Amino acid sequence: MKKIFIVLLLLCCTCTVYAVDKLFVKYNGTKYELKYSMRNPENKGFVNEYLKQGEDNSNWSEKIAVHHFPKVYSPIAQTEIFREYLNSMGCMSNVSMNEKKNYALIDFILVNKTKNPAVAEFNVFKFEKAPDAGTIAVQYTQRCTISNNLELELIINDLKNNNKKSVSKIEKFTIPKIVNKEINAIKLNDLP
Repeated sequence: MKKIFIVLLLLCCTCTVYAVDKLFVKYNGTKYELKYSMRNPENKGFVNEYLKQGEDNSNWSEKIAVHHFPKVYSPIAQTEIFREYLNSMGCMSNVSMNEKKNYALIDFILVNKTKNPAVAEFNVFKFEKAPDAGTIAVQYTQRCTISNNLELELIINDLKNNNKKSVSKIEKFTIPKIVNKEINAIKLNDLP
């Protein structure tokens, strides 16, 4: 009897560890698995990236990322800084702020024609006060590959038409707790 109890106890402990290692978030009816968690060398906060099951860093179509800025105390100021950065790259963005609730949203479309095939990404971020310290942001990104300029125009129009829905959904999305440990961290020299 003792042996069975010990085997069951070990099995339960193993299952518990596995359950903790497999972290998921659900967004818009889709389940995303935590695939990457790494410390940002610039701000010392962690970035957690959740991808659809079966996708990885080379083939993802949508992702949810959670960014922690431990030394940034104003989500609205962080949004303004991010907007200025995007503007400096020639990327137009839409911003909405709720000063009463101390959060802000920013959305934009990035197009990278240097890749083959070219890539268009719709991004929306929600910046809010982190529960422990600093600011936390959730990011939803949808990525599409583009084979020609006509397709680019169609995809950008489609992304623009759907952006209000995505912004509204991210605004209501509860940001998951940040995972403060490295998981499949991507090092700078690992990038192509």
